[in-house]
Amino acid sequence: MGTTADQTATKMFKNATVKKFDGSAMAGLELLNGNAVAVIHEVPWVAIYNKRNPEKTYTVLKPFTTENLGIAIPKGNPELVAAVNKFVAKYKASPEYKKNYDYWFVDMKWWDMVPAKK
Repeated sequence: MGTTADQTATKMFKNATVKKFDGSAMAGLELLNGNAVAVIHEVPWVAIYNKRNPEKTYTVLKPFTTENLGIAIPKGNPELVAAVNKFVAKYKASPEYKKNYDYWFVDMKWWDMVPAKK
């Protein structure tokens, strides 16, 4: 599929058979059904998948790749570009960033508010 996860798996696990899927659901099912030994995916997906399947999954939530994402802004608005860049730099340097990251992806205290799957 050309995703960072696909590229990472292929590069890191040269002797493994790397299966590629059109979506997350199929990869997760392969893991739960014993047809895959691991799934590499974005941290939020892994954390949520583990919360839904704690009896069958173990997670590694510390990122081991870097995926540089950006924000697209229409041309002709340099003030907005400057404001967004300033905000992102300030936010990432703040303790609030770590607090929010831990809340959403590590501690996941919000999870108890999510309705149980049926």
